[in-house]
Amino acid sequence: SADGWWWLLAKVFFFATCFIWFRAAFPRSAHSSRVTALTAKHCAMCHAAKPTHDGFDAPPKGVILTGLGEIRQHKDQVMAQAGNSTTMPLGNETGLTPAERQKLGAWLAAQ
Repeated sequence: SADGWWWLLAKVFFFATCFIWFRAAFPRSAHSSRVTALTAKHCAMCHAAKPTHDGFDAPPKGVILTGLGEIRQHKDQVMAQAGNSTTMPLGNETGLTPAERQKLGAWLAAQ
């Protein structure tokens, strides 16, 4: 019957809308695992509980960026220093690329 088709169409539309929303809210380029890989490569040498960078005995400003919770806790500072500017890492010592900055910024903005 025609009523059955309308319900089927409504269900397909609903699930398609949910799928599109989910993909927009959680883009593949901003997965958490990629963010932790970025911070491990570019931030954690200084911003760890025990920094490995020769110039630091403790994390600058007490900011530790080794876990997702810590990254979320300091998201505004990370966005300002590494997402929206090239201030961090200092002198871009680790070679953080503009594409990596964009991925980091997208993830931080979604938090």
